[in-house]
Amino acid sequence: MPCTGHHDSSERRRVRDIARQNPQLPLAHILRNELPKVPSGVLVELPERENLKKSMRRVRRKDPPPNPKSLEELEGIPDRFQKTIAGDFFIFHSREE
Repeated sequence: MPCTGHHDSSERRRVRDIARQNPQLPLAHILRNELPKVPSGVLVELPERENLKKSMRRVRRKDPPPNPKSLEELEGIPDRFQKTIAGDFFIFHSREE
């Protein structure tokens, strides 16, 4: 069965969605894990890795949380924006009352 642009765009969309939902993961890691799952007939239709990474970066830049204006607003930052690539928290807030 010949490949169509539909499969190409759905695979691109799937990889971009993974990048958006997992901002802590390096793009190379996502591609390394996801591209082997793509059928070879569709894989040849996908853009080069660097172009896929550019697309993934654009998607990530569209969805950042707003910058906090007070310490109280730090409590509402989603966990995915509080962790390092290794999964360690780097935002700590201790309120002294």
